[in-house]
Amino acid sequence: MNFIERLTNFFREDVGEIVGIYFDGEKIFFARLSDKVETEQINFQIADEENFSPVEQLAEKISVMCAKNGWKTSRTGICLRDDEPIIARQDFENIPEDELEGAMKIWANAQAGAGAVFTSIREGEEIWLETLPENKIEEYISAWEKNSLTLCGLSAMPDFLAKDFTGAEKAKFIAEVIAEKKSPNLLSETVGTWNLKKISKVAAIFFLIALGIVSAKLFYDLQTATENFESAQKSFNGHGEEIILQKTLEKNISAMKKINSLSETQAEKISKLNALINLGKVADGKFF
Repeated sequence: MNFIERLTNFFREDVGEIVGIYFDGEKIFFARLSDKVETEQINFQIADEENFSPVEQLAEKISVMCAKNGWKTSRTGICLRDDEPIIARQDFENIPEDELEGAMKIWANAQAGAGAVFTSIREGEEIWLETLPENKIEEYISAWEKNSLTLCGLSAMPDFLAKDFTGAEKAKFIAEVIAEKKSPNLLSETVGTWNLKKISKVAAIFFLIALGIVSAKLFYDLQTATENFESAQKSFNGHGEEIILQKTLEKNISAMKKINSLSETQAEKISKLNALINLGKVADGKFF
């Protein structure tokens, strides 16, 4: 197996194990499909809880049992009781095949409101239909996700298949619907073979790595810029001291020039004063 195939398989859902469930109001029936079929049942009563809906309580119990048995929960399905979805048989023989999907959608919206989810299966000349309101579908999916379960199959068992079927057989039915990707399944449009949790986690890891690389580069650039600035500042300070010394010397030289100039002027004045004194002495006859 080459690298691409291994990578592809890593991101796909583990379809080697599927857990089907059926709850009749008193017992939860489990059917695990793997290399063999395992069945189990437990007693369970919905409690009158304000904070947990019946669906959430059911999902929590299922999660506990799967964990206890060591079953994987990336592919689970629940077979609904007959009274949960709205079910009907319709004859669409006068409707062209390319308009059949639209006609079934109109029927579902009329029964369960706008956005209703529906699925169907043919029974002879008729079509067996079931539908659930969109918010009910979301309730099941949300309750499963809260309990680390992935819901891939949701459907009642058609009555023409469910004659005298046990709870375990209904649980097996929904597991086979998932395994064979067949109807009826109210979640058929949302079920895929890709493990979105794995993809999300890997994407998050790559994002963190990229963020780390960018942060490290920014830190390196900042550190380099800081070092360059400090070096330039030191160089400037060194030149600054030279400039100050040069200015000081220039001031001292200028001061010395002024002193020399004053000295020369003073010496000239003294020389002229001596000449005047000598001239006075000559005039007074002291040199004769």
